[in-house]
Amino acid sequence: MMVAYASFEVVGIHNWKEAKGLHDYLSYPHRHKFYFEVGVKINKDHEVEFIELGERCKDFIENRSGLAPSIVNYDGETLSCEMLVESLKGYVKEMGYEVVYIKVSEDNENGVFYVNDSQFGM
Repeated sequence: MMVAYASFEVVGIHNWKEAKGLHDYLSYPHRHKFYFEVGVKINKDHEVEFIELGERCKDFIENRSGLAPSIVNYDGETLSCEMLVESLKGYVKEMGYEVVYIKVSEDNENGVFYVNDSQFGM
């Protein structure tokens, strides 16, 4: 299997309202640079223009609320890395691509990695 991928970065503000104890500081809005990587299945040369894939995905993330640099959904609730993966996965599928993986991290340190198990016979 061949995979085309695109990477991009978005600065955003989010928080985890339910954070308690040692990590209660996460309940307050805080800034991150979110790093994204999206991989889609391809079968032939230039089937997917990865520059366009990255630009379209970045535009989707930045304009979810129309209020960059904050990453908030339409209800005003902030989005976690897990929620960003799910949103991006749906958007990439709507674009007509078969998602192989999506990676979202905060400050290029920690995050979430989605893998489409069906692509690997799992």
